Amino acid sequence: FKHIIEIHTLQDHQKIKHSLIFLISILYKEKMELEDQKKFFHGTLEITIFDATPFSPSFPFNCIFTKPKPAYVTIKINKKKVAKTSSEHDRVWNQTFQILCAHPIADTTVTITLKTQCSVLGRFRISAEQILTSDPAIINGFFSLIAENGSTKPNLKLKFMMWFRPAYLEPGWCQSLEGQSFQGIRNASFPQRSNCRVVLYQDAHHRATFDPRVHDVSSNARNLWEDVYKAIESARHLVYIAGWALNPNLVLVREEETEIPHAVGVTIGELLKRKAHEGVAVRVMLWSDETSLPMIKNKGLMRTNDQTAFAYFRDTNVVCRLCPRSHKQLPTAFAHHQKTITVDTRVTNTNNKEREIMSFLGGFDLCDGRYDTEEHSLFRTLGTRDGFYQTSVAGAKLSRGGPREPWHDCHTCVVGGAAWDVLKNFEQRWTKQCNPSVLVNTSGIKNLVNRTGPVTEEEDDRKWNVQVLRSIDHVSATEMPRGLPVEKSVHDGYVAAIRKAERFIYIENQYFMGSCDHWENKNDKYE
Repeated sequence: FKHIIEIHTLQDHQKIKHSLIFLISILYKEKMELEDQKKFFHGTLEITIFDATPFSPSFPFNCIFTKPKPAYVTIKINKKKVAKTSSEHDRVWNQTFQILCAHPIADTTVTITLKTQCSVLGRFRISAEQILTSDPAIINGFFSLIAENGSTKPNLKLKFMMWFRPAYLEPGWCQSLEGQSFQGIRNASFPQRSNCRVVLYQDAHHRATFDPRVHDVSSNARNLWEDVYKAIESARHLVYIAGWALNPNLVLVREEETEIPHAVGVTIGELLKRKAHEGVAVRVMLWSDETSLPMIKNKGLMRTNDQTAFAYFRDTNVVCRLCPRSHKQLPTAFAHHQKTITVDTRVTNTNNKEREIMSFLGGFDLCDGRYDTEEHSLFRTLGTRDGFYQTSVAGAKLSRGGPREPWHDCHTCVVGGAAWDVLKNFEQRWTKQCNPSVLVNTSGIKNLVNRTGPVTEEEDDRKWNVQVLRSIDHVSATEMPRGLPVEKSVHDGYVAAIRKAERFIYIENQYFMGSCDHWENKNDKYE
């Protein structure tokens, strides 16, 4: 109220009115936060699984079963599995999980289960309300497990520690960014990297007049596919491409007004074969759509051109591999959706011959229908070179006058430590599902440097902090963080960004399925 009294001496009634509204909004926000605390289990549940009672069969089974079966622990919130340890014969794990929660308190239960591959050994259940009211706040110790029939198993105990940190206690973005205290998302394979150069892209191409202003400063918007062409063309040692789809007949540069007129009309397949012929290691890793059946000329449900690309690069110096998204329950329902390009490039602002890693990543595949501008015309661009693509309007064809399907997406180019992380991700995936012997040993490239130190005054554009996030599991990549079977740092990044928001939340995405597990009816649709 001090602020209100001070401005009252100025007899500024309008400011008094605004200040009162501001004060009321703060009080209302605090009231709603308190109400939400009573209704929602909203925050981070941290659980460390230490160890369990060693395997000790009784007579006469101890004469038969001398070696314990590997055991593991799962954590569920209600019926949804949210974490799983590794399988260990000695039942010692020492693994920690940060589980992001936003669940109604009234009907939320956390279940910790000790299992082997063949059986459930025991469970421990605790309600969200018990966790919130626990005294002390940290639940720590050896706990007896409950058998399937509901009886207690006093000779089988699990040691774990559990504590809950409410979301409202987490600092917002203003506080997190002051003094660079924000260190990135935990539990990710790759840490936050400093001193990176970043170029942001909107759409595959844009008109010359496109100049969105950021704080009244020109954005110097660049053309994504032209930059991709130049990056691949200038590579001397490696070109690594991971994608959901790739059409080798795709043309990257289509406009006559371009920085690289010699590239107009050149297909991505021609460019990659040329670089491979020059001695550059060109490796292409695409998702194998198992519905693509070349024997019967079926292009597959998703029309990714995976078989077309594989056949195109056969008997060339380009090594192209198709990788299925393995899943034991639904082998055809999941896809590899990463879209990355990694090349070596000349170090800028120097006169020497040093080279460094440059990586592109984001939402664009090198495939049909992606070439579009900020105008997103449905009819005026039907004549775009082999660019007609339509999956949303039944019966729409080029011969019928369209309409074409517009395509809006974003992408980025990174140079610095984060670009090396994109390279590492490619190597981990290739090593898991392809032949690692055809990868380039980057440590053997003498003039290839990884610049992690401070930047010079001339490199003002290398002041970005970047962290590479991903969604992946141990079936698709090697060297998972802390030996865990799944990494979900993309999800964790979304949650962290939303929780830290203080004034607005803007989400633009192709898919959004937030909290669908809480819908009263699985058929409900919220528009």
